[in-house]
Amino acid sequence: MIVPGCLNAGILGNGGAFPLTLSINTPANGSTIISNSTPEAISGVATTTAGAISTIQWELDGGSWNNFSFTAGASVNYSGGNAGQIGAGSHTLQVKAVDSSGNTVTVGSTYSISSASPPSYSWAPYDAPNGASTYLSITGSTPLAAVSYTQTIYNSTGGVVTSAPPVTLGTTDGSGNFSYTGTASWPAGGWTGTAVLSVGGTPVYTYNYANFGQYTPTYSYGPSTAPTGTTITLNIASSWCSATVTETAVFYPSGSIVGPVTLGTSSPTGNFSFSGTSSWGTDTSCSTTVYMDGVSIGSFGFAS
Repeated sequence: MIVPGCLNAGILGNGGAFPLTLSINTPANGSTIISNSTPEAISGVATTTAGAISTIQWELDGGSWNNFSFTAGASVNYSGGNAGQIGAGSHTLQVKAVDSSGNTVTVGSTYSISSASPPSYSWAPYDAPNGASTYLSITGSTPLAAVSYTQTIYNSTGGVVTSAPPVTLGTTDGSGNFSYTGTASWPAGGWTGTAVLSVGGTPVYTYNYANFGQYTPTYSYGPSTAPTGTTITLNIASSWCSATVTETAVFYPSGSIVGPVTLGTSSPTGNFSFSGTSSWGTDTSCSTTVYMDGVSIGSFGFAS
């Protein structure tokens, strides 16, 4: 039997009430959660006149059943799980209780989340030679979901050295959070790599790594003396793979700032080339900083 969570579930039998009752206090049936930036615990009360409460479980939106932890007794105040960090929209919660006499009852609550904070995924550093530690952090993603990744490693010409099947790292907690520390291990010829992170079987982010312990990146931008109309060229070799390359320039003596300007994306082998034409106006020099995926790789000076 399923009834709204704001009501006690019970069945009238022969001459009396069903011995097991169950209610959901939060999230209440018909309620709205403003956002999922903080967890929303599932809570309520289970009571029986036929022994003790032996099991209380919950499931969201037709997913798997999960057990509450509690001390067995004739009346139990249960609390746990997370009904708040699962995305905006309408959601259905079910809670099921079983007592020591085998009586079972299920109650339901339909509620909504008005807005959802986007989950955060970070797995760094990108420069990870053999033996370096890498740190994965997941915040506010799908609660109680398997965390896995697939990995592909390339050689210096972009050829595939090895490709790994999905590797399971663990499970997010009731708030959709997860952390993991790993150790970089590059096969012979491994130069760059990609790791596709999945939560609950759904890919959520792709990370690019470089084995700088084996290959030394180089950066050049010039010529440094470049009158108006001169072609200046940025060359990057053996650096981060598939990274967004941007630059910001400060001109003197005006002090004007141009950027950040996106120049393009480095190749799967960490190479990149860009050519531009100098234009000075009334300024006579500038300092240009180049970034890959938002991290500075060097500053270059130019004069007219």
